Amino acid sequence: MNAIAMVATAPLAAFVTDTENTILAWNDKAAALLGHTEAGAIGERCYLLLRATDVFGNRFCSRRCPLVEMALRHEASRPFELHLRTAADGIVWVAVSALSAPARDAAGFRILHLLSPSGTEAETDGNPGAAARGRSCSGQLAGRHHQPGPRAPLTPREATVLRLLAEGANTAEIGRALFISPTTVRNHTQHILRKLRAHSRLQAVALARSARLI
Repeated sequence: MNAIAMVATAPLAAFVTDTENTILAWNDKAAALLGHTEAGAIGERCYLLLRATDVFGNRFCSRRCPLVEMALRHEASRPFELHLRTAADGIVWVAVSALSAPARDAAGFRILHLLSPSGTEAETDGNPGAAARGRSCSGQLAGRHHQPGPRAPLTPREATVLRLLAEGANTAEIGRALFISPTTVRNHTQHILRKLRAHSRLQAVALARSARLI
């Protein structure tokens, strides 16, 4: 897969980053969704440009990108949801699908981000009144931001697996730490995702931290 070549023909807003989180490609749909032009986005660090947060407002992206770390461990990520800052300092709520591929012209790999908009908020750092109006005039969006608690309590073993996930351990490392098979680790992980209503391990960790489960 040539990630950079795929951006131009992607059916969704899309961009590509390298292992240093530098944006290498940015399509017209991403420009329309987020307001940042291709010229303004390419060469920027994605975590500085988009300032992504999870559904609770916790910072998701940083210099140590979770997606890069997962790619280094050869782990695939599932779709997850983030709030991204626009050029006008508003917020767009998107579902993110990320795919990694070896770089053809350099060492390391590329990460293709596909963004599917889930909603927007009229919010700016300097105008809390606008944020309040945005939330009040969109009851459906506000309802979607409400995150219920776990469907069922985590078992002690599930809580241990979740803690190890939060520490960055992969499936094999968790299996060795707990003396269980990779299949058993994956089964525990699926139970955790279902109980936390999470779409990925990354989102499960973010939700658990916000709910003070870990």
